[in-house]
Amino acid sequence: MKKRPELTQHTTVSEFEDFYWLKKELVIFCRAHDISADGGKIAIADRIKLFLTTGIKIQPTSRTACKITYDSDKGISHNTPVIYYKNDAKTRSFFVSQIGKKFKFNPYLRSFAKKQNSGELTYGDLVKGYQESLRNPNKTIDKQFEYNQFQRDFYKNNPKKSRTECNQAWQLIKQAPGGSTYKTILI
Repeated sequence: MKKRPELTQHTTVSEFEDFYWLKKELVIFCRAHDISADGGKIAIADRIKLFLTTGIKIQPTSRTACKITYDSDKGISHNTPVIYYKNDAKTRSFFVSQIGKKFKFNPYLRSFAKKQNSGELTYGDLVKGYQESLRNPNKTIDKQFEYNQFQRDFYKNNPKKSRTECNQAWQLIKQAPGGSTYKTILI
């Protein structure tokens, strides 16, 4: 089996895409090469691929240069229009007050983050949409949560296997080339 290489500026894009990388590893690489480490795992990986391909470094942005006032900074109510949504403690507090203590940010709500919205939806609409998303039996897992998707696929194909066996399979698969999706592994 091909061994997982160290992530360096000489790593090819093909090698980079062929292996699983923790977000922590990607952030360390970015900081060592003066590339912006802001954002989610997919955005960071895209910047690294650009750097490995072209040598272009997307620099860290100044947070004071573009100050956005998020909806939660002004206070959220059921009728507040969704314009600058953010998954933060204030937003969580609003959703907990509407939904209860079992509330968790999910892909439905994450889809509103970090982009300007039209204001046609209100936070009351988001509460309804969130509750509908929980009733959807075919919940999707965002791409950056490879481990969660791997677990779901592993247990679907191996319902009698233990958590230890799942974790052992994950350790094998994330070190192997070809991505980090579920594959039949004999343990």
